[in-house]
Amino acid sequence: MTVGQRIRRERKRLAITGRELARRAGLAQSLISSIERGQTLDPRVSTVIALSRVLGLTVQDLIVGRPA
Repeated sequence: MTVGQRIRRERKRLAITGRELARRAGLAQSLISSIERGQTLDPRVSTVIALSRVLGLTVQDLIVGRPA
């Protein structure tokens, strides 16, 4: 699973839109969309940190996934 897929899964779990996630994280909606679609493969560390805070995940969980 990619970072974008994890972001989308957690965003949907929280029942928030990409626009709302972007607003809460202080990021552009187009960036969220680009990451989720796999067009931005290596988002900046600051982006990952902001998203992990909003989604309630650790940075590690967002990047590599949770252990099975």
